[in-house]
Amino acid sequence: MAVKFAKGYLLVLGVLFYIPFGVLFLIDPAGMFAKMGILFGSEMALEEVRASHGGVWLITGIFCVVSVWHQQWLRYALLFLLLFNGGFAIGRVASFVQGLVPAMALVPLFGFDLILVLVSAVLLSRADLSSDGLTRVGPEAD
Repeated sequence: MAVKFAKGYLLVLGVLFYIPFGVLFLIDPAGMFAKMGILFGSEMALEEVRASHGGVWLITGIFCVVSVWHQQWLRYALLFLLLFNGGFAIGRVASFVQGLVPAMALVPLFGFDLILVLVSAVLLSRADLSSDGLTRVGPEAD
């Protein structure tokens, strides 16, 4: 049951979140961030956002979708989402602590990241992915 839920979770995240937003950040990063009150002062900043949000999010979404049809990749996709969104959550906590950004602006983003981290962690711990051959590591596993 958890594997089926993990596949649905990854498919929804890939198709409804990471792929479309990745494409939008590739096409118009300044416009996407302006909607959140983030403005850029240089073309290099736009390039960096295009790469870190557009390119990385697009590939993350594709990885989520592809892992649905390749069960041996499910664990990797869930672990990646846990780490990827965990990184965003840690960065947001650092912003809370430093007080540079009004906390209320970060709470929804932090909550979203935290939910993705928790769901990914729960699915990693509960999904029976042992049949995919990923439980052994090293040359003796061949």
